[in-house]
Amino acid sequence: MIVKQKYFYILIAFCAFQITSCVAQTGSDNLIQNSGFETGVTHWNIPANTAKVVGDESHSGKQSLHYINDDPASYKMFTQRFKAQPGKLLLFSAWIKGRNVGSSKNSQGAGIYMQSYDTSGTYIKGFFPRTLTGTFDWTLVKGEYLVPDNAAEVSVGVYLRKSVTGEVWFDDVDVHYGKTEEFTTSLHFPNYHGMVQADDATPWQIDVSVKSQPEWKNNPIHLETLLEDTTGKVLLQQSDTASPTEKSIILTVKKHPTLPPGEYLLKQQITNPNGVVTLKQEFPLHVVKSMPEVYIDAQGFCVVHGKRFFPLGMYTGDTGAPGDYRTNSRDIDLQRMADAGFNTVLSYSYARDAAVNGKEFLDLAQKNHLQVIYSLKDMYDGHAGYPQKGVSGAEAASQQVRNLRNHPALLAWYTNDEMKDDWLKEIQKRYNQIMTLDPVHPVYIVSNSPANVSQFYFMSDVLGMDPYPLGVPGRDFDIVTDWTKDTTTASRNTKGVWQVLQMYNPIYTGNKTRQDHQPTLTEMRNMTYQALINGSKGLLYYAYHWLFFDLDKNGKRIYSEAAFKKRWPDVQKLVQEIKPLTDVILKDDKVDLKVLSPSTVQYQAWQEGNKLYIMTANTEDKNSTLQLQVRAGYHLSNSVSGIQAQLQDGVLKLNSAPLASGTIILER
Repeated sequence: MIVKQKYFYILIAFCAFQITSCVAQTGSDNLIQNSGFETGVTHWNIPANTAKVVGDESHSGKQSLHYINDDPASYKMFTQRFKAQPGKLLLFSAWIKGRNVGSSKNSQGAGIYMQSYDTSGTYIKGFFPRTLTGTFDWTLVKGEYLVPDNAAEVSVGVYLRKSVTGEVWFDDVDVHYGKTEEFTTSLHFPNYHGMVQADDATPWQIDVSVKSQPEWKNNPIHLETLLEDTTGKVLLQQSDTASPTEKSIILTVKKHPTLPPGEYLLKQQITNPNGVVTLKQEFPLHVVKSMPEVYIDAQGFCVVHGKRFFPLGMYTGDTGAPGDYRTNSRDIDLQRMADAGFNTVLSYSYARDAAVNGKEFLDLAQKNHLQVIYSLKDMYDGHAGYPQKGVSGAEAASQQVRNLRNHPALLAWYTNDEMKDDWLKEIQKRYNQIMTLDPVHPVYIVSNSPANVSQFYFMSDVLGMDPYPLGVPGRDFDIVTDWTKDTTTASRNTKGVWQVLQMYNPIYTGNKTRQDHQPTLTEMRNMTYQALINGSKGLLYYAYHWLFFDLDKNGKRIYSEAAFKKRWPDVQKLVQEIKPLTDVILKDDKVDLKVLSPSTVQYQAWQEGNKLYIMTANTEDKNSTLQLQVRAGYHLSNSVSGIQAQLQDGVLKLNSAPLASGTIILER
């Protein structure tokens, strides 16, 4: 893509969090037929003997859909499918009235949702706004849904969430097109909190994503950029144009060589081909003498005290052992993690209670040379019991951040653990709050939805996903590869990527349909190599405290020291194998090797001095072969169990047993 530019010296920094767009609405007509059930159940898919249309209660008109559920095991949805334009924003809503709606197992209730399917009918993604519980009069529940580019059909549904009972009425279901964002921008570099060193002359890069509109004329896109100081004085200005057919625009700009440390504001305005200003955006800039003690560098690596750091950590929480719920914070546990080779820990047991201060945990972690990813994931009103005793989630999070932000063991803040789209606004608020209170430490988010992980880009500094294949029906083992690639793509190569890998037995979740299967060392190793090969720059494992779980003779989950002692040696072996390799990964000298024949075996090579490190993982349950072309002069310098390696005439042939993985080292 060629961009015509007028070059000025300019400084750009991290993207602001709020994107403002104003384009003409593509249509306001309801896409739902019989939205008020005035013609019965026409156009709706209503399972037999469930909901029915009634004429004695309605929000408007004369009728509504009435449903009574007294069976927690019954889970029904009342849906309507329709066509929608890919890439368009849908605004959807329904009026709902309820009586005694709720569940003894969760806090879910009555609501509306939207999801989409591809041409083969395969589910792509959905959005499920928060639901209503208790007894309530007619209440509007609404949400927003961006139709995926590969969507062939969209479905809207009204329902009671799983295990929810009660009586409910639905009426006036509405779906219409909303305003779409023609442009979104992000700073490829500098990439961390708008911070850049005053003496760093690296050219900056602004990435602009373009969602072209059919009504656009064949005129250029105009981009105007201004840099202002704190008084509003315009210091620099840049004008750019681009073709309206471009899907992305890359703007290269140069840092002013004498811009002194201080605060600045970058203002950007984009005009579409029809001459309408559709985006105005501001970016706070911070020119600093030196970068903070912890940050994410331009390649997505974590930097601690001036050196790249590879987080190799474990989740932990309540062990179930005798004692209070902070049992896992004992010195013996953290020392055990450190001795095994871990350098990072994330505990669920702190910040769950607004009155608990995690300094004790951080002190113990520091003593054992562990960095802490501190969890604030539960501190949202309407979630995990907040507000607590009159203290809101925001107040509790603020108190924790203020108290702990200067602790030397603090590595990052953890603000989301698999919370879905309906929490996006609250998660964004939490990110903005942390950036105000602690602009130094990164914010880490973990998702379990590949279709939605990109939505967390503007509210995190590190992205992660937890691809757990074992015991999950329909999941292949190479889901770790797929989800790691999805996370790396969502990071836009400007965020950190720390994947979360499986170390637990899925039967312990209480789902009896899953297999009772402890991850073996071979399986844990393979998942680890898949993540590293595909771009993870940190790894966490779930979870230390679950290694203590076992089942008694009645199938009840119990605490067991014996279970832990049986599993821990495999964990130690894995970490001791991986830890030395992280130094190679941190140097980031990747080498692309030519694959000589098609193969499903994963690989990535790194150069370090006269050695070539080739990580490989066979994700198949059968023998597989990978052939790579390498430069002359190398010889094999190690062997890996399960992988037969042969090097001859510049061809490296790897015959891998089922699920075999490891690092082949060549030396010259």
